[in-house]
Amino acid sequence: PAAERSALAQKIEEDLPRVVTAFLHTGDSSTLRHANCSRRYELSSLRASSSATPHSSLRGVLDTVAHAATFLGVILQANRSRQHSLRRDVEWYHALLTSVVEGDPKIQRAVVTVGSEAPASGPSIHLQARRTARGVALEDLSDAARHHLKNRTAETKWFSEIRERKKPRLHRRVISPEKGSGDSYLLDKTEIKWSAPYLECEDGRFIPQWLLTLSAAFYGLKANQASDFRGVVRVDVSLQDVDINQCASSGWFAGTHRCNLTSME
Repeated sequence: PAAERSALAQKIEEDLPRVVTAFLHTGDSSTLRHANCSRRYELSSLRASSSATPHSSLRGVLDTVAHAATFLGVILQANRSRQHSLRRDVEWYHALLTSVVEGDPKIQRAVVTVGSEAPASGPSIHLQARRTARGVALEDLSDAARHHLKNRTAETKWFSEIRERKKPRLHRRVISPEKGSGDSYLLDKTEIKWSAPYLECEDGRFIPQWLLTLSAAFYGLKANQASDFRGVVRVDVSLQDVDINQCASSGWFAGTHRCNLTSME
């Protein structure tokens, strides 16, 4: 309803710090130059509606996340020995991440985190590919992530909330009927988690680029053929070149601005 959209727009305006408001409306990076930060800043009011109707320019990214999670899951489910010797596969994890970043200029970072459902253990592998001015930088951040991802914060929800899901929506199929135990679980796209749009904070300064994180779990198999959480695929997407119609009555950013529907101003 129009009243709800107007209320959402007003709430966003009231909640934003002045410098973030200026950057949101103008796109002028100089507005953030003198702003200090200690953590990223989220447009949290947009979280609830972010996955309802994906923006058309991000549907390819959604497919990329789904395909990557499905690929990792099928590999682990088809060859259970890989679940116990993850380190030997680091090179092809990195190759997968590199192809994800290179495949879409909007994707700024791709991450694979491999772990278990037990929060106390932390992830065993945390790899990322990051877009830089010189190309794609590959990093193994496993040691730091083992501690960082144990804590549930605004910056770790992409992992913790997915790991804690009790009944994920998965599609089950049989891929090796001759073995009698060839079940496979494929990701349902509705299980992909969307963050609210945010500004990253680095060295005490906001990076002048709105980002959005999409993340999805992948699963191995337990001995009884039940699905077994094995990790998360994540991508961080730049929204800077996404054309947003805030005056729309439906869709992703509907109601985020108080518009004159006659003039579209």
